Amino acid sequence: MALQALQSSGVAFRKILSHFPEELSLAFAYGSGVYRQAGPSSDQKLIKYGVISTSVLIEDLLNWNNLYIAGRLQKLVKIVAMNEDVALRSALDQNLKSAVTAAFLMLPESFSEEDLFTEIAGLSYSGDFRMVVGEDKAKVLNIVKPNMAHFRDLYGRILQESPQVVYQAQQGSLEV
Repeated sequence: MALQALQSSGVAFRKILSHFPEELSLAFAYGSGVYRQAGPSSDQKLIKYGVISTSVLIEDLLNWNNLYIAGRLQKLVKIVAMNEDVALRSALDQNLKSAVTAAFLMLPESFSEEDLFTEIAGLSYSGDFRMVVGEDKAKVLNIVKPNMAHFRDLYGRILQESPQVVYQAQQGSLEV
Protein backbone atom coordinates (compact mmCIF):
# COMPACT_ATOMS: atom_id res chain seq x y z
CA MET A 1 0.00 0.00 0.00
CA ALA A 2 1.37 3.40 -0.83
CA LEU A 3 1.97 6.02 1.83
CA GLN A 4 -0.84 8.17 0.45
CA ALA A 5 -3.33 5.33 1.11
CA LEU A 6 -2.62 5.60 4.83
CA GLN A 7 -3.74 9.23 5.07
CA SER A 8 -7.41 8.25 5.48
CA SER A 9 -6.90 4.97 7.32
CA GLY A 10 -6.94 6.43 10.85
CA VAL A 11 -3.71 4.59 11.71
CA ALA A 12 -2.03 5.84 14.89
CA PHE A 13 1.38 5.89 13.21
CA ARG A 14 0.31 8.41 10.57
CA LYS A 15 2.52 11.22 11.92
CA ILE A 16 5.60 9.00 12.14
CA LEU A 17 5.02 7.53 8.72
CA SER A 18 4.59 10.95 7.12
CA HIS A 19 8.34 11.41 7.59
CA PHE A 20 9.20 8.29 5.54
CA PRO A 21 10.58 8.97 2.07
CA GLU A 22 7.64 9.04 -0.35
CA GLU A 23 9.52 7.29 -3.15
CA LEU A 24 9.76 4.15 -1.04
CA SER A 25 6.84 1.79 -0.87
CA LEU A 26 5.30 1.07 2.51
CA ALA A 27 3.82 -2.27 3.44
CA PHE A 28 1.63 -3.14 6.39
CA ALA A 29 2.17 -6.61 7.85
CA TYR A 30 -1.49 -7.41 8.39
CA GLY A 31 -2.38 -8.48 11.90
CA SER A 32 1.07 -7.81 13.31
CA GLY A 33 0.76 -4.09 14.02
CA VAL A 34 3.99 -3.42 12.13
CA TYR A 35 4.57 -1.04 9.29
CA ARG A 36 7.44 -2.46 7.26
CA GLN A 37 9.65 -0.36 5.07
CA ALA A 38 12.27 -1.48 2.60
CA GLY A 39 14.44 0.69 0.45
CA PRO A 40 18.01 1.54 -0.44
CA SER A 41 20.29 2.92 2.25
CA SER A 42 22.79 5.69 1.61
CA ASP A 43 25.30 3.14 0.29
CA GLN A 44 22.63 1.53 -1.94
CA LYS A 45 22.20 -1.64 0.15
CA LEU A 46 18.67 -2.83 0.75
CA ILE A 47 17.55 -2.19 4.30
CA LYS A 48 14.35 -3.33 5.96
CA TYR A 49 12.89 -1.71 9.01
CA GLY A 50 9.59 -1.52 10.81
CA VAL A 51 7.58 0.82 12.98
CA ILE A 52 5.49 -0.65 15.79
CA SER A 53 3.97 0.70 18.98
CA THR A 54 5.81 -0.31 22.14
CA SER A 55 2.69 -1.84 23.66
CA VAL A 56 2.01 -4.06 20.61
CA LEU A 57 5.68 -5.04 20.50
CA ILE A 58 5.77 -6.02 24.19
CA GLU A 59 2.52 -7.96 23.81
CA ASP A 60 3.89 -10.02 20.92
CA LEU A 61 7.25 -10.59 22.62
CA LEU A 62 5.58 -11.94 25.75
CA ASN A 63 2.63 -13.83 24.27
CA TRP A 64 3.68 -14.69 20.70
CA ASN A 65 0.32 -13.49 19.42
CA ASN A 66 1.41 -13.96 15.83
CA LEU A 67 5.18 -14.51 16.19
CA TYR A 68 5.86 -11.97 13.46
CA ILE A 69 8.00 -9.55 15.44
CA ALA A 70 8.91 -11.94 18.26
CA GLY A 71 10.18 -14.42 15.67
CA ARG A 72 12.26 -11.80 13.87
CA LEU A 73 13.78 -10.72 17.16
CA GLN A 74 14.80 -14.31 17.94
CA LYS A 75 17.17 -14.04 15.00
CA LEU A 76 19.93 -11.54 14.38
CA VAL A 77 18.78 -7.96 14.02
CA LYS A 78 20.42 -4.59 14.45
CA ILE A 79 18.55 -2.37 16.87
CA VAL A 80 19.53 1.11 15.78
CA ALA A 81 17.95 3.06 18.63
CA MET A 82 15.93 2.13 21.67
CA ASN A 83 14.96 4.15 24.68
CA GLU A 84 15.71 2.57 28.03
CA ASP A 85 12.25 1.14 28.61
CA VAL A 86 12.56 -1.46 31.38
CA ALA A 87 9.38 -3.29 30.32
CA LEU A 88 10.59 -3.50 26.72
CA ARG A 89 14.08 -4.71 27.68
CA SER A 90 12.50 -7.36 29.94
CA ALA A 91 10.13 -8.47 27.16
CA LEU A 92 13.02 -8.75 24.67
CA ASP A 93 14.94 -10.95 27.12
CA GLN A 94 11.87 -13.06 27.89
CA ASN A 95 11.27 -13.62 24.17
CA LEU A 96 14.77 -15.09 23.77
CA LYS A 97 14.32 -17.29 26.86
CA SER A 98 10.96 -18.50 25.54
CA ALA A 99 12.55 -19.34 22.18
CA VAL A 100 15.22 -21.42 23.94
CA THR A 101 12.61 -23.24 26.02
CA ALA A 102 10.45 -23.97 22.96
CA ALA A 103 13.48 -25.30 21.08
CA PHE A 104 14.41 -27.53 24.04
CA LEU A 105 10.98 -29.16 23.78
CA MET A 106 11.54 -30.02 20.13
CA LEU A 107 15.09 -31.36 20.39
CA PRO A 108 16.43 -34.66 21.73
CA GLU A 109 18.20 -34.82 25.12
CA SER A 110 21.61 -34.07 23.55
CA PHE A 111 22.15 -31.72 20.63
CA SER A 112 24.59 -29.24 19.13
CA GLU A 113 24.52 -25.45 19.21
CA GLU A 114 23.75 -25.50 15.50
CA ASP A 115 20.75 -27.77 16.13
CA LEU A 116 19.49 -25.38 18.82
CA PHE A 117 19.98 -22.22 16.79
CA THR A 118 18.40 -23.84 13.73
CA GLU A 119 15.36 -24.82 15.80
CA ILE A 120 15.09 -21.30 17.23
CA ALA A 121 15.53 -19.59 13.85
CA GLY A 122 12.90 -21.92 12.40
CA LEU A 123 10.23 -21.17 15.02
CA SER A 124 8.79 -18.21 13.16
CA TYR A 125 8.67 -20.19 9.90
CA SER A 126 6.76 -23.12 11.40
CA GLY A 127 3.37 -23.25 9.75
CA ASP A 128 4.34 -20.70 7.10
CA PHE A 129 3.00 -22.11 3.85
CA ARG A 130 5.80 -20.36 1.93
CA MET A 131 8.23 -22.86 3.46
CA VAL A 132 6.32 -25.66 1.70
CA VAL A 133 5.79 -23.91 -1.61
CA GLY A 134 8.30 -21.59 -3.21
CA GLU A 135 10.72 -20.85 -0.38
CA ASP A 136 14.29 -22.14 -0.26
CA LYS A 137 14.22 -25.30 1.89
CA ALA A 138 17.63 -24.35 3.32
CA LYS A 139 16.52 -20.85 4.34
CA VAL A 140 16.86 -21.44 8.08
CA LEU A 141 20.25 -23.14 7.75
CA ASN A 142 21.38 -20.29 5.51
CA ILE A 143 20.53 -17.91 8.34
CA VAL A 144 22.23 -19.96 11.07
CA LYS A 145 25.42 -21.44 9.58
CA PRO A 146 27.21 -18.20 8.63
CA ASN A 147 26.10 -16.54 11.88
CA MET A 148 26.93 -19.10 14.56
CA ALA A 149 29.13 -16.66 16.51
CA HIS A 150 26.36 -14.07 16.55
CA PHE A 151 23.81 -16.63 17.75
CA ARG A 152 26.26 -17.61 20.53
CA ASP A 153 26.48 -13.95 21.53
CA LEU A 154 22.69 -13.60 21.51
CA TYR A 155 21.88 -16.79 23.42
CA GLY A 156 25.09 -17.66 25.32
CA ARG A 157 24.18 -15.95 28.60
CA ILE A 158 20.72 -17.53 28.59
CA LEU A 159 22.21 -20.99 28.01
CA GLN A 160 24.84 -20.52 30.72
CA GLU A 161 22.20 -19.44 33.25
CA SER A 162 19.57 -22.03 32.30
CA PRO A 163 19.00 -24.72 34.93
CA GLN A 164 17.39 -26.89 32.23
CA VAL A 165 20.57 -27.54 30.26
CA VAL A 166 24.22 -28.41 30.59
CA TYR A 167 25.90 -26.14 28.07
CA GLN A 168 29.43 -27.04 27.05
CA ALA A 169 30.30 -23.95 25.02
CA GLN A 170 33.82 -25.15 24.15
CA GLN A 171 32.43 -28.31 22.50
CA GLY A 172 29.31 -26.60 21.15
CA SER A 173 27.11 -29.23 22.77
CA LEU A 174 24.11 -29.14 25.04
CA GLU A 175 22.22 -31.67 27.12
CA VAL A 176 18.78 -31.16 28.61
